Amino acid sequence: MQDTGLVERALAEGVPGPPPDLLPAAALAAAGTGTPPGPWRRRFEQGEARIADGRVSVDGRTWTAAVRDLGDGAIRVTLDGVARRYSVAVEGDDVVWIARDGHHLEARTARRARGAGAAADGALEAPMPGTVLMVHVQDGDRVEAGDVLLVIESMKMELAITAPTAGTVEGLHLRPGDRVTLRQPLVAVTA
Repeated sequence: MQDTGLVERALAEGVPGPPPDLLPAAALAAAGTGTPPGPWRRRFEQGEARIADGRVSVDGRTWTAAVRDLGDGAIRVTLDGVARRYSVAVEGDDVVWIARDGHHLEARTARRARGAGAAADGALEAPMPGTVLMVHVQDGDRVEAGDVLLVIESMKMELAITAPTAGTVEGLHLRPGDRVTLRQPLVAVTA
């Protein structure tokens, strides 16, 4: 028996959030070690991370941890004995992009807003350099939070770019096959 409704059912379920191992792995990538010389701490927009004595803690959960640089933007992170390979890009103290098995996370360091212009304008940036595979919307389309706007292929992984809030699509000038660079503005969703 064939089933032709799989894609519709999967899209109706929405895009799941990132797995819980991505933020501790991003913290380890930023620190570069599971055993820093002193306690290491960073507050990301997704939560606070601490690393000390071979352990990483994120918002009250703690794992035994190790990290090894594999070169070419890849690391191997072991959390509570489970080792996984991640693709990673670190930009100073500002942001860590990390991905594995089709899941990705942009872990930005939390900063205090400066002035009225510091509020988010709804613009979405490329989490990694790559190629646009699919574009699901057009300028002027109404979208709901979580709707997939476009899909980018990066390092043999597909990254779904989703609407952070309900609103109207603006500034979309991409087509399948277009190349995008790291942090390139892709599209905006405005209320």
